[in-house]
Amino acid sequence: MDQITQVGTMLLLSGLLYLLHHGVKYLREKTDNELVKGALHTIEETIYSVVCEINQTHRKSLPSKLSDPEKESLKTMAIEEVTGMLSDDVKKMVRKNIKNLDGYIGGKIEMAVKKQKERGQDEEK
Repeated sequence: MDQITQVGTMLLLSGLLYLLHHGVKYLREKTDNELVKGALHTIEETIYSVVCEINQTHRKSLPSKLSDPEKESLKTMAIEEVTGMLSDDVKKMVRKNIKNLDGYIGGKIEMAVKKQKERGQDEEK
C-alpha cells in the first residue's frame, strides 16, 4: 500500500510539474506577444510623428507634385529618423518577428503619408 501511495504521489507531482511547465511557457509567450505589440505601437507612433514633422518642415519648400527620386529621398530620411529615435530594445523586440525592419517602417511611412493626404483633402472640402 505504501508503494502505491508513493507511485501515486510521483504521478501527481509529475502531472503538476507538466502543468506548471506549460503554464509558465504560455505566460512567457503571452508576455513576449504583448511586448512585441507594444514595440510595434511605439514604432507606429514614432512614424506618424516623423511623417508629420517632415510634412510641416518641408511642405513649403517642396513642389506640390514630388518626383519619384524626391519621394524616395524623403522616405529614406524618414526611415533614418525613425530608426534613430527607436531604442535598441524596441528594435531587438521587433526584429524577432520582422526580419526587414527598414522595409516595415518604409511601408508604414507610406501608409502614414497616404492618411495625411486624405486628411488634407478632407479639410479642403
